[in-house]
Amino acid sequence: MGLPVRASQLTMRLAVVVQILTLGFGVRSVTAWGVSAPRRQSIDDDSTCHRWRPSLPRQQLSLSRPFPQYPFPLNPSSSTLSAINTNDEIESASASSSLDVVLFGVGDLRLDDHVGLARALEHCRNSRNGHLLPLLVLDHQDILHNIPGAVAHTVDTARLLASAVRDLHDQLETTLGLVLHNVPNRATAANQDLSLTATIREVIETYVIGAHREGINPNGLDVRVHVHDLGLVDNILGYGAYHHLQSELGGDSTATTTSFELVPWNSNLRDDPWEDVKSLPNTFPAFETRYVSLLVNAPVSMPTNALAGKYNGIVIPSLQHLPNERDLVNRFVDIFGLDRNQIQEEVNTGLYQTHWGGLDPASATTSTVRQRLETYGGEACRERDDIWFAHEDFVGRNCPANERSLEHASMLWQLRGENKPSDDAKRRVWNSNNWLAGESMVRYLSAPLLLGTVSPRRVWHTSSYESAIFVSPLKRLVEGREWHRLLAARNILTEEAYRNDTTKSGDITKSATMSSTYYRYWRYHGFLCRYAVTDFHESSSTEILSEEDKEGVVLVHGFGASGSQWNKAMMELKLCVAASTKAGPSTTTASQGLAPDLIGFGEAEKPALSYSGYMWDAQVLDFVKERAMAVHGCTSFVTGGNSIGGFTSMSLAASDAADVDGRSLSSSGAPGTQRCTGLVLMNSAGPVKTLEEASAETTTTSIAVATVKGRLPICKPPARPVARLFGNVLLGYLRPRIQSICKNLYPTNPAAVDESLCTGIFRDSLDPGAINVMMAGAKLPPPRSANELLKADFGGAATVENVEILEAFFDGPVLVAQGVLDPLNDSTDRMNRFGALRAGIMKDPINAGHCPHDELPGAVAQSISNWMVATRTERMLRVPSIPKTARVRK
Repeated sequence: MGLPVRASQLTMRLAVVVQILTLGFGVRSVTAWGVSAPRRQSIDDDSTCHRWRPSLPRQQLSLSRPFPQYPFPLNPSSSTLSAINTNDEIESASASSSLDVVLFGVGDLRLDDHVGLARALEHCRNSRNGHLLPLLVLDHQDILHNIPGAVAHTVDTARLLASAVRDLHDQLETTLGLVLHNVPNRATAANQDLSLTATIREVIETYVIGAHREGINPNGLDVRVHVHDLGLVDNILGYGAYHHLQSELGGDSTATTTSFELVPWNSNLRDDPWEDVKSLPNTFPAFETRYVSLLVNAPVSMPTNALAGKYNGIVIPSLQHLPNERDLVNRFVDIFGLDRNQIQEEVNTGLYQTHWGGLDPASATTSTVRQRLETYGGEACRERDDIWFAHEDFVGRNCPANERSLEHASMLWQLRGENKPSDDAKRRVWNSNNWLAGESMVRYLSAPLLLGTVSPRRVWHTSSYESAIFVSPLKRLVEGREWHRLLAARNILTEEAYRNDTTKSGDITKSATMSSTYYRYWRYHGFLCRYAVTDFHESSSTEILSEEDKEGVVLVHGFGASGSQWNKAMMELKLCVAASTKAGPSTTTASQGLAPDLIGFGEAEKPALSYSGYMWDAQVLDFVKERAMAVHGCTSFVTGGNSIGGFTSMSLAASDAADVDGRSLSSSGAPGTQRCTGLVLMNSAGPVKTLEEASAETTTTSIAVATVKGRLPICKPPARPVARLFGNVLLGYLRPRIQSICKNLYPTNPAAVDESLCTGIFRDSLDPGAINVMMAGAKLPPPRSANELLKADFGGAATVENVEILEAFFDGPVLVAQGVLDPLNDSTDRMNRFGALRAGIMKDPINAGHCPHDELPGAVAQSISNWMVATRTERMLRVPSIPKTARVRK
């Protein structure tokens, strides 16, 4: 029985007064990260609803009054929902039938902290004739072709999704007695899927209203579709439903039919930064100063199984088939034209101890993640890695390493510490202190946070231990993720170079000026990364991969820099391509320049990971597969880099040559695309042996073989506090000297060290986690030499110990565009060392310092252009035949 009207109203008013007093007098208990008393996101805030009027030819349905606003009191001790409603509101809301459609998909495959589900349950409970339809939005081309990892880690991604969907289905059925339905995949005669909006309209009109299911009265029916707003940048990436629906329903419809309210919700840590996102501070410390004292939104607790059978759930038998692993793999293969043999060899080739790198996909489901989060962040471990590694819930204990992956082998080398390789099977002898604080959880949570089997708010509030000197790895992880989402949203909303032609948010109505360099985002293992793009041809399409030659130029930056450091060189190269094209279309095939931010640098996320050249190589290879080819339509590519980026591009060229044979040893262990046609090195890092040095060596084992065979020297990095102190001191020393250091590295043209360069490096160094790259430098595994990577005539992989595993290498054309005035080393000697490795390596000395591409971009661009024209025939012979099936990425 409900309360009498006056009692109910009095209760509501008292709750509102208590809420105002609580907020007004500042009951906040501020901690290092925020507050202990969480703030709740209102689950009935309909201020951002979008209306849609679908077409129902059989009859016209009247428009009833909007749903009421329900106040929800602040309850610091609990995050369960307890709506306080007035009887007259309930009476009005219940006069007609209502249908709440709750969408689930990538980003919210959970019941816990699912505000959309909570809103729908509350409304159904307070309605006389309310119905609820849980609907999975996954098996649709608009979604599938945008899911991160679908191209580079097809099978592992399909397994993750299928496992999470099955777990969601079971929880809905057990906890609430509801059935999860799947959005049907409908295709037209042109073999193109119907839009997502049209498909959902079909479900509502045909399967629900048309069948008059469960006593639904179509007259006066109100339909609300609850959808997760993932944030501007992730909405644009397109793997969630909100952006597609918002774009398709954004126009004003004149149809006179029932109302369709698109009700977005979010799982942001705090609301205020998103409301002020256009004026977001440029640095994370300034962001902390402004927002750290604000309450962090509390997660909405998952309903209990005591509520099972309490709701009128729609049941549609024909829509109950949920996509399994096989279904998803087949869909990915069809969409992207993937090779089935290759995708099998890409299993377990992600970063070690992630769900793309060995972890059981079942451990990414909501129930498992919650249990392990509570173990790690609660009293059992208190976020101490030494206790966590010994606990039975530790997920990495049985994680298999890929024997072809140098990244996996190097991580085992770090964890092993002073122990023997034969002890690896025991796992309990691992030295957790050789990884960064919380690194195992950062790797473990990368997939659950992407899939949404756990929310960032749940991760934040799981941390229970704080002190003046302790920084929670869990809070640092989700705070860093939120910061980079906010930064990306601000960039997209305020800077022309970041505006996307598919953006339909707020006042954004035009695309970036494609005559200049522009920026896009992507997710690598769930971590947000940025990249720069320059179209070399004004009319070039960046969306369709066809049989035409379309060669990309993938450029990798050096330490402390970002992809934006290539902007001047890419614009100069565009001029060179235009001049070359006038001489005839057969002289060049260069289509686009692509310059990704390496994870840990630039505007990419900087999670607590043990960074290495193997990780960056694996990242850029994924970038080639997921973005350069699947999105930008490159059929082949030249790669190049400066400093550490030069070594990364050299490793990438070798890894891309790894064949689909299951024996090729490379950074990730994955087969490459075999479409890297050339390599450009600009003052590259990494060892280069002369003939004399190679002849004097007493061992015949290459670094790659020594790494996978466990023959490297013992990994003994300094203690974490020492490494952190050293890193902070070093960063503190470098930050105020950025301009002077850069000018020293630009001896010929110091004026090229402009404000944009210095401001960008300074800003990036203040991001949460920037210190992690510095700390990783003390435990880097020995790098492969250029002799190994480039198949030199001496000291290379072909001349060392004959093993059953073949080392991937690049034997194609190489350009060494060397700044010979580099103050960091004898750059002329290094250029000559490269030139002596084998035939096919061209040397071009440039009168510049360590970063010739930024100091003298015109000279470097002309050097690259001349070399590409001269080697075109040789490079094109390296490209395998292009599949006849076009790959389309919308």
